Amino acid sequence: IGISRYFLGEIFELKAELNNEKKKKRKEAVKKVIAAMTVGKDVRLLLYGFYCFFFFF
Repeated sequence: IGISRYFLGEIFELKAELNNEKKKKRKEAVKKVIAAMTVGKDVRLLLYGFYCFFFFF
């Protein structure tokens, strides 16, 4: 899978933002995820969790 190391860091940051307690932060994170999907970035790691990281590498 062609996931760059930079984008992996971005994925984990998005995951943290999605798990944030503040509703506004979560809403912004959802917008970022939708934007990433719109430009064709692979966001499956957000859905499957951290264990997929070991599967792909």
